[in-house]
Parts: sequence; C-alpha cells; structure tokens
Amino acid sequence: MIRLCIVISIVLIFLGCGSEVADTGSGSGLGNPVIIGIASNLDGTPLQNGKVTVRPLGYIAGESLKGMFGAGFDSNGVLVTDTEGKYQGELLFQGDWVVEIATSTSTHAVTMVVHLDDSTEIIPRLTVTELDTIHGKVTFHGGAVSGCTISRFGSDQVVVAKSDGLYSMAVPVGSHSLQFTPESDAYNTRVVENTAVRVEQPVVRILAKKPVSKDWICDSLIVRAILDSNKFTLVPVTAVIEKSANRVAKLDIDNTLHYFNNSAVFDTLLEMVTGLTALTEMELQLTAIRSLPDNFGDLVNIKELELDYNQLTTLPASIVKIKPYEECSFTGNRIASLPADIAAWATKYDPDWQKMQMTK
Repeated sequence: MIRLCIVISIVLIFLGCGSEVADTGSGSGLGNPVIIGIASNLDGTPLQNGKVTVRPLGYIAGESLKGMFGAGFDSNGVLVTDTEGKYQGELLFQGDWVVEIATSTSTHAVTMVVHLDDSTEIIPRLTVTELDTIHGKVTFHGGAVSGCTISRFGSDQVVVAKSDGLYSMAVPVGSHSLQFTPESDAYNTRVVENTAVRVEQPVVRILAKKPVSKDWICDSLIVRAILDSNKFTLVPVTAVIEKSANRVAKLDIDNTLHYFNNSAVFDTLLEMVTGLTALTEMELQLTAIRSLPDNFGDLVNIKELELDYNQLTTLPASIVKIKPYEECSFTGNRIASLPADIAAWATKYDPDWQKMQMTK
C-alpha cells in the first residue's frame, strides 16, 4: 500500500473576521463561531470530498447533537470539502470542540481539540496520516466480557468487543479517551483516559458500579491538548495536575517538563484552559510563555496564581475578574507598565509585582 499523507491547513475564525480562505459574507448575525478551512494534498492539490466532523469535547456516539450545528453542516453535523478543498460551517455553541478530518475513504485522518469563542482565531496546520490502532481486552474477575461497547470521546466511533473480550479500534494517531459500556447492567461503565496508540493496551477490567465523571474527561483532554501543543507529548496529564471531586483543581507547569523533552519549550497556554472551570490553583513559573489568553479571566475560581519568571510583557484585561487572595505573584517577567485598572489589580494582589521586571 502506498502511504498517503495529506497536509491540512485549517483556519478557525469567527463571524465578522476576514479570511483569505473564504468569504463569510454577512454571517449569521448571532455571534456564533464559524469554522473555515482548506484541505490539500501533500503535492498542493485540493483534498476533494474530505469529511470534516466537529463534535463537543465530551461527546460520545449516541448522544443528541440537536441544535448544535448551523449553516454549512449536514444533518449529521458533518462538513464536506469542495473541489478546491474548502469547507465552512457555523456552530451554534461556543466552547471546546474536537475537529476531525478524514479522507473520503477514511483511511487517513487527523484530530485536534479547539476552543471556540467570539474572540478567537486559530490557524493550525495538520497532517492527515494513516490510521493507527488501539486494541486490548475487556475482562471481569479474569473472565472475558463480550459485547462491551467501546466509544471514543469527541467522535462518532464505536466498536464492540468480541466473544473473547478482545477489541480493536482504528483511530487517528494521538491520545484518545474511551468509554467501555458493558452489555449487561451487572457491570459498571468504565472510562480510560488518554489512551495512546501504538502501545499494547492493558486489560480493561470492569469494576463495581460507580459514577463516571464526564467533567473529568473534558478536563483531562484540555490539559492533554495544552501539553501536546507545546510538544510535551510524553508528559502524562497526572504529572501536572491535582484532582478534587473528579475535576482538575490545580495546574502545575514549570521547567521540569524539559526532563521529558529537552528540545521542547512551554510557551503556549491555549484559550481552552478556561474550560478548567474548577481550577483553583495555577503554578506556571520558569517557562517561556509570553502572553496569557484574552479570556484568561474566565478562570474566576482561581485563588492561587503564580506566574513568576516567564516572558510576559502584559496581562489581559480580563484578569481583573480573578481574585487570587491566597497567593499571587508574577515578578521576574518583562512587564514595563500596565493599564491603570490592571495595574491596580496587580498591586492589590501582588504589591511587589514591579520588582525584578526584566524590561531592558
């Protein structure tokens, strides 16, 4: 088989924003996000009839998609690239979405998580590659569990375990979270987060019944996307977070990540970080990050915020919504001055913020 690689250039913009990819016209007028992109083959020719599927981050097959998609999407929430490789569609909700692009033959695909709101423009470049495989076995007290349904979060993909409990799922290269739903009510639904392909999966043991938190799945996928965007693909989510009540309560990222990849630099904090709505502590010191997302202030539950010794040159206007009364520090950055309201906020929570700013 000849290995086919397809380069995908995606532009995600919103109503009212200009684009060299396509003309959005007057838009919906409702402030809904619009996804626009171009898909092309490696040789530069357009990818025709490519399938673009967009799903909420915590979605699994079978859940209702009613009222989520607007102009451009078909009744199944799918876009199809035209003869020039272009696609465009309107989403009726802001938030975190999984965008998956596949060839018409579904032999090559790529997936990514994006955060869409009314002030975001994302222009990633992706490469569609041959599908990889996740496989393993479902058991209960050592015996095989047949008929177990395995669903991949953020997609329509479902497979069923065979009579010997074995399952196999062809997926885009990357990390995926799976839900295992036994055929019998006697068994508990099980979730396995951040499953990596190209690795022999351990046996999935169905345990006693207990509730499954989809909030935790969404949180862990957001942290996974943040790590991957900075090329720290080998860093496990559990190495940089602390959980509380099945939510990410603390995000702790510093230069120790270099032990996992010496050539990678943590310099990007994706806007989807605001999806960590239960976050109360953020420690982000000694990295190369130069800016915080404009919507950073949506993390209103943060009580401890440590941003020392980074490359920050300013703070977003929304940060004044955060009240980090337990701990706040961002000395050792490159902040020369701040607007009056932000400076007042900074002085209130970190009176020494102007010290050791490396502005020269």
